[in-house]
Amino acid sequence: MVKPTRDEINDFKLAVLKYVTDLYLNTNKSIEERGLHPTLFLMTPKGHRKKIPLPELFNDQNGKDTVADLMLEMIREAKSGLICFASEGWSLSKEGLEKLKDSGATMEEISRIRPSTHKDKIELLNLFFESYKGSSSLMSFIIERNDHHENPSVKLVPKKEYTVDENDNEDAKLQGRFSNLIHRAYNENVCDDCNVCDGNCKEDLNSEDHD
Repeated sequence: MVKPTRDEINDFKLAVLKYVTDLYLNTNKSIEERGLHPTLFLMTPKGHRKKIPLPELFNDQNGKDTVADLMLEMIREAKSGLICFASEGWSLSKEGLEKLKDSGATMEEISRIRPSTHKDKIELLNLFFESYKGSSSLMSFIIERNDHHENPSVKLVPKKEYTVDENDNEDAKLQGRFSNLIHRAYNENVCDDCNVCDGNCKEDLNSEDHD
C-alpha cells in the first residue's frame, strides 16, 4: 500500500467537497431532493476516484455493523489508501445541550437521548476523510433548509473541522464505528469497541446518523 501524497489528498478532498456541495446547492432540484445518501468515496492506486452509494441500513446497530463491514471489503477490494465516508445525521444543538445541562440532566442521561427525536436538533452533513499512514479529518456542516415557496434554498454552514495526524496520541483520534476504516481494512491493530488502539472508548453519543 502506497501512502497518498499531500497533493493527492488535497485534490481528493476538493473533488468530494465540490460534488457534495453541488448536490445541496442545485437549484434545479426541490428542497427534498437536495441531499446525500450515505456514500463511500475512495481513490484507487491508479488515481481513479470512485463514488459508491451505501445501503441504508442505519436504523439499528446490526445494520450499521453490516454497512461498516461492507465498507471495509470495498476498501480492500479497491486497494484504496484514501477515502471519505459521507452521510447526513442529527445532533443536539449547542443551545439544546445547554438547556439540558441547566435542567439538571447528567451527561449519562443526555447520552441516552436520540437527537433525531429532540426539538433542539440540527441536521448535519458529516465528511470523514482518511488516508493511509496519514491524517484523518472530520468536516461537519449544518444543513439549513428554507422551504419558502417563493424562494426555497439550502445552505451548508461550516460547523467544525477536526484533523488528527498519524502521530497524534490515541486519545486525540477520531472514534466510532465508521472511523479508522483504512487501518481496520488492512488489519492494523485497533480496539474492537471504539476502533481506536488503546481501548479507551469515548464515542460521541450526542450525534447519530439519519434514521
